[in-house]
Amino acid sequence: MEFYILASVRYVLGIHDGHNCGASLLRDGEIVASVSEERLTRIKNDAGYPQRAIEDVLSQAGIDSSELDEVAYASLFMHSREHLQDISGWYRLGLEEQRKVERNPKDYEKLVFKVRKQERIDSAAKHLGIAPGKIHFVEHHLAHLAAAYYTAPNARSDKAVLGLTCDGAGDNLAATVSVCQGGKIDRIAKTDRHASLGKIYSRVTLMLGMKPWEHEYKVMGLAPYADPEQSARAADSLRALLRPRADRLGFERSGELSTNYCYEYLRDAFEGVRFDVVSGAVQIFTEELMLAWVRGCVRHTGIADIVCGGGVFMNVKVNMRIAALPEVTSLYVMPSAADESLSIGACLYRYHRHGHAADNGTNALPHLYLGREFSRQDEERAIAEGLRNDGVEITESNDINGAILPLLARNEPVALCRGRMEWG
Repeated sequence: MEFYILASVRYVLGIHDGHNCGASLLRDGEIVASVSEERLTRIKNDAGYPQRAIEDVLSQAGIDSSELDEVAYASLFMHSREHLQDISGWYRLGLEEQRKVERNPKDYEKLVFKVRKQERIDSAAKHLGIAPGKIHFVEHHLAHLAAAYYTAPNARSDKAVLGLTCDGAGDNLAATVSVCQGGKIDRIAKTDRHASLGKIYSRVTLMLGMKPWEHEYKVMGLAPYADPEQSARAADSLRALLRPRADRLGFERSGELSTNYCYEYLRDAFEGVRFDVVSGAVQIFTEELMLAWVRGCVRHTGIADIVCGGGVFMNVKVNMRIAALPEVTSLYVMPSAADESLSIGACLYRYHRHGHAADNGTNALPHLYLGREFSRQDEERAIAEGLRNDGVEITESNDINGAILPLLARNEPVALCRGRMEWG
C-alpha cells in the first residue's frame, strides 16, 4: 500500500451501502458519529445507500456536506439494495450453476463493476451536492482491517501488529493477512472468495432454516448442545470443501466446488443429520481452520500481537480459542467486526493515507456512544406523539434512580434513555 502526505484533511464521511448499511463521520482523526441505517428505518439489517444515516451523522457534528473533505465508500464493488434484500436466488446454488458462471465472458464482471461504481458515485454526489472528485473507494478487506488497526489499543507506531481479516467475501476476497506498523498496512497474503470459510457458515445457517448474515450466532449457540463425537464426524463433509493452504497463510478449495456454490452440496451431505450436530460440525470446522490459520500467520511473520476484522471474527468462541493460543500475545477484535464497521474503516483509511500519525488506537474510537443524544424536547415530543392518546399514565421524578429501584425489585421492565445512542 502506498501512502502520501497531502493537504490537511479534517472531515471524512464513510459510507457502507451493503447489508447492515450505515455511515460514519471522522473529524481530525476521531470517529465522532456512526449510525446504522436500521436504527432510523427500523428495518433490521437494512441495505443500500444509507441516506438517513448520512444525514444524521452530519447533523450530529453540526456541519453541512460542503464542509466534507472526502467521502469514502467502503468496498470497490457493492451489490444493489434489491440484490441484497433477497438472497435466496443466489444462495441455493450448486456445481451446475458454478460451471455456467465460469463460462461467462471474461470482461462481464468488469462491466458490472464499472456500472455499479458510477451508480454509487452518482448517488453520493447528488445527495450531498458535492463534486464526484471528492468521492473515493476503499477496498472491502482494507476497510475491515483499517477499522481494527486504527482503533486497536494494542497497536503503537513503533511496533508491528499482525492484521487479519476473514468474512464471507468482499471485493472477491474472503481473508487477508497484513503487517501493520507506523500507520501503514502491508498485505502479504489473501484468500479469494471461492475458498471462503464465512460462506460455508452462512449457507449452513440458511440450510438450518435461519437467516444468513444475522442468525449465525444461533448456529454458534446451538453447537455446544451437540454430541461432540457425532459433530466431529459430520465435520468431515466440510473438510472435503475447504482446507488450510500449504503455507498456512490462507485457505484453499479441497476440490472443484467453490464455496459460492456449496449450498446443494451441504444440503445433500447433511440430509437426515440432527440440526444440533450440523451446528456443532460447522463450529468445530471453523475453529480448526481459524486456529491453523492464525498459528501459521504468527509463525510466518513472528508477530504475536493481532488485530482482526470481518464477519467471521463475530464468532466469539473462535476468538476465545485464538486468544488462548500460546503463540498469541494480544488479540483485538474490532467491535463490531462485521460489515457495520466498514464505514468506520473507510474513514480511517482515507484519513491515514494522507500521512497522519497513528499511535494509540483509542484516540480514534474513545467510546462506542456514537449516535444521537435526545434532548428533553425530543422526549416530550415522542411522548406527545406516541403515548398520550393511549391511556398511559405519565409522571415525572426528580430522583429517577429512586423511581426505578422499586420497579426492578418487583421484576417489572424498565427502559431508560440516557445520553447518546450506542453504536451497533
